[in-house]
Amino acid sequence: MMVRYERRGANAAVRIPFDHKVKIGLPQEKKQVVGYARNLSLQGMSVVGGFHVDPQEKVFLDFDLADGEVFEAEARVVRFQKDKENEETFGFYFEKMDDHRRELLKKHIDAQSSQGIFSQFSLLSEKILSGLTVTEILNHVYDSFRHFVPYDRIGFAKLSEDRRSLKAMWARSESRPLRLSIGYEEQLKGSSLLKVLRNKEARILNDLPAYLAKKPNSHSTRRIVKEGMKSSLTCPLIAFDRSVGFLFFSSRKTNVYQSTHVETFRFLAAQLSYAIEKAFLFEELMATQKRLEKANHYLQEMSEVDPLTGVGNRRFFDERLKNEWNRAWRNHHPLSLIMLDVDHFKQYNDRYGHFSGDECLKKIGNVLKVSLRRPSEFGVRYGGEEFAAILADTDLIEAEKMAERIRKRIEKLRLEHLENPNHPWVTVSLGVATLWPRKGLQSRELVELADRALYRAKKDGRNCVCTSHQDVLPYSI
Repeated sequence: MMVRYERRGANAAVRIPFDHKVKIGLPQEKKQVVGYARNLSLQGMSVVGGFHVDPQEKVFLDFDLADGEVFEAEARVVRFQKDKENEETFGFYFEKMDDHRRELLKKHIDAQSSQGIFSQFSLLSEKILSGLTVTEILNHVYDSFRHFVPYDRIGFAKLSEDRRSLKAMWARSESRPLRLSIGYEEQLKGSSLLKVLRNKEARILNDLPAYLAKKPNSHSTRRIVKEGMKSSLTCPLIAFDRSVGFLFFSSRKTNVYQSTHVETFRFLAAQLSYAIEKAFLFEELMATQKRLEKANHYLQEMSEVDPLTGVGNRRFFDERLKNEWNRAWRNHHPLSLIMLDVDHFKQYNDRYGHFSGDECLKKIGNVLKVSLRRPSEFGVRYGGEEFAAILADTDLIEAEKMAERIRKRIEKLRLEHLENPNHPWVTVSLGVATLWPRKGLQSRELVELADRALYRAKKDGRNCVCTSHQDVLPYSI
């Protein structure tokens, strides 16, 4: 609808869109229609063509309705006032308007009002349905629903699968602290909410302190009253003919909620219920996906871990050596490898049995775990009684020191081995090699060098560390 203001006798007129600029109301007095608008929004409704409209001055407004109905009405300016933004409000009322015109205007105002509410509901519905999680959806409600239902607090409680209990899943409030907090759970047996659940109708309690006096055993009511809430509107949420839970609107004032608020909530009840149910399914799907990812990660780890010793297995060794070799090549860093073999292990097994042999290997694996602490150090069981340690960004001198520490720690275990010709306990032999990866070299050459060094350690009497004599220097030198 368009409204044109005109001061008779003056060459000035302004046409303005009613639904954006002018507010029109219909009081009970049959002949009166009132309106008001900010003068700045009207681009000079109180100052038109350079003259000022005085209070009590008569003006004429043309109403141009959407259906083509046009009529004029005489109005009188009634007030000027400042608002919070220091803008003047222009007020006027109509003294002469017949019933027919008044009814036309009323229908148009009602249609505009309904259209505005529907538009707001549509926007809120879009926000609700676009939410992926329960928290996101209910935050949309809390931030946007105050135009339709008054509240100082909103809480959501989910109904258990057996429909015997409610659990608080979400809450926002203007009061602190929350007495009825997330995780609070209450049995439905003996609760007045059972009736709400059966009837599938909202419930209004406009005096919570008085209700608590009658129902002193209602722990949830006691908690909400402690938060300062005095009225509540309890709305059941139903999706696919199945109860999801309850949405609780609460106010710090008494006698706040009316049947119109229940009707208003019904506009969004279905969408909200479906959205929350969808969000629960989405969250359950995400939780299941995380569990699967965790399980897959665990399986991946298990596929790369030696089940007896807890260090990496041969598969892990091959993959890790390849990755570290490529990384060392890119970064121009050295890569070292320690190969370790338990001295006379076959004789150990023959004398003490395979169970003791397994225990021996476990303890050696544990020494590797304790010794290799840097993220770039990896211990593995290479096969049988043979172990290995990959040392990224480590030169030959540091690698040899690490090998010697491992040898001493295993010797200090003092695991009896009377079949060892050189010592009465378990000992190990270690071979160390270092390479600077470059074009023309491959990671298997590092393994071969470490293996040759290990062979020399065994040949030199065992229980010792030998290094490779073919350490390749960086190609930049």
